[in-house]
Amino acid sequence: MYYGRVARLFLFQIEDPDDARTAGVSVLRDAAFQLERAPEAGPWGMVFSRLTPADRRRFGKRLARLLDDFGAADAQEGTPHRLVVAAWPVESPYA
Repeated sequence: MYYGRVARLFLFQIEDPDDARTAGVSVLRDAAFQLERAPEAGPWGMVFSRLTPADRRRFGKRLARLLDDFGAADAQEGTPHRLVVAAWPVESPYA
């Protein structure tokens, strides 16, 4: 008997901020590992911005929609791609 995942997408809702941070770090490390081995890199960037709480919520919703749209665009005949997004507060623009 063989066992495997049945879902193609797993979404995590983590309540504890420390657990959420640990999970986020793990995902970003895996993304960096995969990107180092990718045959080519797509567009990327890292931006600093001072956000109000309302802006933070608005961008969080936009990022969630982008992830949903990216997942929904899956085409059987397409080339596999990954998308990773994250936003977090920092103490300075150089952190």
